[in-house]
Amino acid sequence: NTLGAEVASLALEATASIHDLQDLLSNVKHLPRVRQRLIHNGVLLAPDLSLEGAGINDGDDLTLVVLPSHLLLTASSSGAVKHWAAETGECLRTLNDHHSWLTSAAFSPNGEMVLTSSADGVAKLWSIESGECVRTLDSHHGAVVSATFSLDGTVVLTAFGDGCACLWCTSTGVCLQTFHDQQSATSPSMFSRDGMRLVAGSADGSAKVWSTASGVCQQTLIGHEGPVVSAGFSADGSHVLTASYDCTAKLWDASTGECLSTLAGHTGAVLSASFSPDGETALTTSNDGLVKLWNLKSAKCRLTLGESGCLPVAQFSANGELFLTYNVAADFSVGNSSAASIYRTSSGEHLHDLDHGVGGHVALAVFSSYGSAVLTTDNRGLAKVWEAESGECQCIIPNAGHIARAAFAP
Repeated sequence: NTLGAEVASLALEATASIHDLQDLLSNVKHLPRVRQRLIHNGVLLAPDLSLEGAGINDGDDLTLVVLPSHLLLTASSSGAVKHWAAETGECLRTLNDHHSWLTSAAFSPNGEMVLTSSADGVAKLWSIESGECVRTLDSHHGAVVSATFSLDGTVVLTAFGDGCACLWCTSTGVCLQTFHDQQSATSPSMFSRDGMRLVAGSADGSAKVWSTASGVCQQTLIGHEGPVVSAGFSADGSHVLTASYDCTAKLWDASTGECLSTLAGHTGAVLSASFSPDGETALTTSNDGLVKLWNLKSAKCRLTLGESGCLPVAQFSANGELFLTYNVAADFSVGNSSAASIYRTSSGEHLHDLDHGVGGHVALAVFSSYGSAVLTTDNRGLAKVWEAESGECQCIIPNAGHIARAAFAP
């Protein structure tokens, strides 16, 4: 049921799976499976469960929740940003007002605006409805390395190639705060979930936690023996995770600056370290070619993937139940593998490969905001949208261009 109305009455064997049921709904209601969520007695049903295993009996009612249509944002190396309907591959709008390559592109949390940043030295805010640039954020600090929204969308953080970072009011475009003491910054500044703090890594082996309200450095995290190239907060803001060229990642208490544990096991520089949404697990990638999945309570490695000679990228889904990996070239320009791979976080099980076939090298892969879909792009300008759980291709965009950045709408 949706809004209390009967959607369909379907007959299946007790051994049929939720996946089979979703297939039937897809055929009967022309509703892509990637947008379906089925609930029974208040429990969200996993696609691989059988009806019998889910406790569904003859005559039971299920609740169908329909997720919004997927909208995509892609940014090409040429500086053009495109807005797509993920289900059809239709290009809805092109935003093209930067004068150099793009370094980031993201939807606002409410999906009404787009934020882009470029090596041309500015970040721009765009209206999704009109396609017009409504704000240009220019602090004359050189190339913009990254630009991100706060969780509530009221402020924007830009990080610059000279190590400076600026905080902007989304509604007015006014610079609220400038963080000057980041001359040796080696990682983009990242917000805490409440938007009250930001963290950035430095070439001197430290990371700094800043107050966004006052611009004052609250904590300096000292302990790495090489540049810190990745730093981020846990979802609850209580911890910071850093990655360093010293071949380790470290977990810190964000309030006291105390190092709680060191994740050691890579034989090359650790390029990224990210929290799972629940803060209990971490993913690290390294130029030793490996991806590692860690239990943060024990600081023990649960799973190692990859091989030497590759440069891996890894990302958790929004709910943390899945993660994906793929390999890129040393300069991050193009992939050297034809597929991105999906794994289940709890078990480490390899679910499937999202394959671009002969001649296709995956250059980028990102989860949708709900984690139900994945976008992959390749060196030929081909983009594909996949269902994350099944690995089935839902849409092919044949002329997407050479995409440097991509994001799904919230």
